[in-house]
Amino acid sequence: MDKKLVKVCPQVIELKDPELNYYDIILSGENRTLLKLDNNESTLPPSEKVLNSLKKTIEGETLNHHPDYNIGKLKRKLSHYAGVSFNSITCFGNEASMIESIGHTYLKQGLDALATWPNEGLVSHYLCSTGARVINSQFEDPFKPRIEELISGISNKTRLIYIGNPNPITGSLFSEAELVFLLSYAENIMIVVDETYFEYSGCTIADMIESYPNLIVVRSLSRAFALAGMDISYIMTDPENLKFINRLAIGKYPNMLARNAAMAALEDSRHLENTIYQINESKKMLYSGLNMLGYDFTISPANFITLKVTEPEKFTLAMAEKNIYVKHLIKYHGFENHIRITIGTPDQTGILLDILSQIRTGPVKSSHNRLNRLTEHRALSKS
Repeated sequence: MDKKLVKVCPQVIELKDPELNYYDIILSGENRTLLKLDNNESTLPPSEKVLNSLKKTIEGETLNHHPDYNIGKLKRKLSHYAGVSFNSITCFGNEASMIESIGHTYLKQGLDALATWPNEGLVSHYLCSTGARVINSQFEDPFKPRIEELISGISNKTRLIYIGNPNPITGSLFSEAELVFLLSYAENIMIVVDETYFEYSGCTIADMIESYPNLIVVRSLSRAFALAGMDISYIMTDPENLKFINRLAIGKYPNMLARNAAMAALEDSRHLENTIYQINESKKMLYSGLNMLGYDFTISPANFITLKVTEPEKFTLAMAEKNIYVKHLIKYHGFENHIRITIGTPDQTGILLDILSQIRTGPVKSSHNRLNRLTEHRALSKS
């Protein structure tokens, strides 16, 4: 008897299958010590307060109870940290659930979503799951995008615009003035500004959510707070927007362990300050070292660099053989010869530079080597 499947909805059929990370394949069946610099995660462990909180939660014999669906305690911590009202925040157990809930709140078949390019595949994947058409905005220079180029992609079907600020691939930033102009111009379109790297860049427009009801600011505690394994994300927007978004958020809130870890992390400002300090010290080392080695590079205002090489797959494998894992950007059109590398501590950066000096597959030194304007101001002003 032939097996017959129940008909699948068109938007799911059109979604691409998830891809295995290349290091999963390389490390299959092996246990190796490595320097994982491929996914913009913190290379530092989380705060001791986080570890103590997790231990107390486990020993407290409360894991048999469902967590509070109001997530009130965590929201109060985030409200104080972000400087926005308690009623303007909601939390999710991971970034995917957050994007999915936003997408399904505002999009449907026949509508368009505009996303800044390049972007992480997660964004397009979950926006496409709504049945809407996702259009990647093209820029003449992705490292220096102009808001006018983004606006030119808006049509009468555009219902949502997703902006990584900083961009997760190039590190490019739109200024506050540019985003305010967009919010005013596209007042009937929901503008989602992803500030996942806020702690590194220092740039935010979260204080504008009261003035612009078409603004959603999203962030994550997975990067600078070293909680990628728990991946807590949160939304800041007008409370009227949250009425509808929360209808799709049931069951997607952080679990009890993640909530307590997040609250502990938010209480340890010294740990966060030390993380940012070490990243900025590493940026100084990279700027000097990469110029000396002759690589063509960009240092982002976040916690990563992009490096231009002649043979990215060969380069990536050569790095992996040295137990350093980086991300090639072959699947991103226009970035086929680029590598993204997470910035770690100064000690880790010293190791990275030593390996890069051995491999040296980069092109000759370029006059385009650059730090993002914000990085140059913040990271190098004290050098």
